[in-house]
Amino acid sequence: MMEPAVIERGRPARTRLANRVHNGFLAHAVIVVAALGLRIVALHAMPMHHDESIHASFAWSFPDYQYDPTYHGPLQIALMSLSLRLLGPVDAAARLPAAVAGTVLVALPYLVRHRIGRLGALGAAVLLAISPSFLYYSRFAREDIFAALLTLALVIAAFRWLDRPTRGRLALVFMLLALAVATKETSYITMLIAGAFFVGVGTRELMRRRHGGGPGRLSSALASTHRRGWLTAIASFLVVYTVLFTTFLSNIGGITGIIDGIAYWARQQAVTPLAPYVPPYFYLILLVAYELPAVVLGAVGLVVAIRRRRLFDLYLVWWFLASLVIFSASSERVPWLLLHILVPLTLLAALGASALWRGRRSARASVVAIVVLAVALFVRSTPFLYGNPSDPRELLVYVQTAPDMKSAADRVQNLAEEASASGRRLTVLLDRYRGADWPLSWYLVDVDLTLESVDMTNARFRPSADVILLTDGNRQRLAPGLIGYTSECLSLREWWVPGGRSPAWLPDYLAGSPGQWAGWLIDRRVWSPIGSEVVWLYVREG
Repeated sequence: MMEPAVIERGRPARTRLANRVHNGFLAHAVIVVAALGLRIVALHAMPMHHDESIHASFAWSFPDYQYDPTYHGPLQIALMSLSLRLLGPVDAAARLPAAVAGTVLVALPYLVRHRIGRLGALGAAVLLAISPSFLYYSRFAREDIFAALLTLALVIAAFRWLDRPTRGRLALVFMLLALAVATKETSYITMLIAGAFFVGVGTRELMRRRHGGGPGRLSSALASTHRRGWLTAIASFLVVYTVLFTTFLSNIGGITGIIDGIAYWARQQAVTPLAPYVPPYFYLILLVAYELPAVVLGAVGLVVAIRRRRLFDLYLVWWFLASLVIFSASSERVPWLLLHILVPLTLLAALGASALWRGRRSARASVVAIVVLAVALFVRSTPFLYGNPSDPRELLVYVQTAPDMKSAADRVQNLAEEASASGRRLTVLLDRYRGADWPLSWYLVDVDLTLESVDMTNARFRPSADVILLTDGNRQRLAPGLIGYTSECLSLREWWVPGGRSPAWLPDYLAGSPGQWAGWLIDRRVWSPIGSEVVWLYVREG
């Protein structure tokens, strides 16, 4: 009599496993594991970017951290601090939270497989896993990969609440919103885009009700959410927001973070000098250069979404187009903001791939060809991503720290060890002008020496230390007084922009001929000079 019961108890387990295989769970799991490997390998290879080194320094001294909108929200600082405390003040530890966030982003399409199809969800995961843009910024200690992850998670959670508006799901939406606000000020753009869409949806549903139609999804969800649900959701937001912006209640003044962030970035739109130099079509150039498979499939997906007219699909269309317009019109056009445009485009690409695969044999062949192209672009990017991530010829790099800075840090550390062995403490003076003291300040954060950063443009300043780092302009003025020092010229930062306008260093992304751009796509041949900013390392003789 026991045998049938054993069989009955065994069947559900086998059924659950079969369902998971059928739903693509195992395939998604394999893609996520592969994505993690791609993101954590050789995380130390790239010299710390100026911004990365500042974020890492804030994280290393986390108990003293106070929110500054110049360097964005506190969430990544808190996560980075945990990683640095566990693994030590090394570059890989500073970048590990970004790598994990980029991996979780790859996993999220599994949660929308019922909206974009199982094949579409797999396609989205693959594109996110091997995308050069997502890979590069998943290996970069900046906040944009966290913002991309939280924005997608927020969209998924919001639509799940619309499907079944429970108190827990609404609280999750508000918690994710608080985390997004604590990550980057682009969250306000996310709220603007979503708010405009759902105001439009609500207006349309209201008009239908006035003409005798039934309640829509949004109005039904709002009507079924009672006061306790809203109070719980608001409390969830406030708790997460307060804990992060006040550095776990150690800096109560940080409670005004949301006001400070909006005010700061509103002012930046009027003063940032990037807009005249970087054209509005900048993100289109990046999309074609690095994400062509997503562009082609996304165009198909956009048409499919408009034809299907499902609420989630239409939101993807609105999200993509609004993000493209807003970020292109913004006065700050930088390559890491591409991720905010690329997330909805990737989901549209998944819709497009799924629709094509269900079509004729020729349509399936086109999907295979585009997948092969995506793999080829990934393979083409591997020397850049893992061999020379600071290569200035890459448009994703923008302006990057030169490898000379890691060599300089190693040399100063060796000098500090020699001085310590002889019973004295090395003194190091860094020129703070134009941020030249970063990333060296970070590289020396755990070295036994006396370190000071000073703006050496002061006419009365006279440097005196065992090791001095000078910007080129200050060096010309101060060098005559540095008798008894040996000097070395080092590259601090490097960049490349397509030239063609006057003056020659201004970018013109339409200046290159088709042949020049083909050369750049194949082997990164550039047709205008690579720019650099130099510094001088002075070491006292003996």
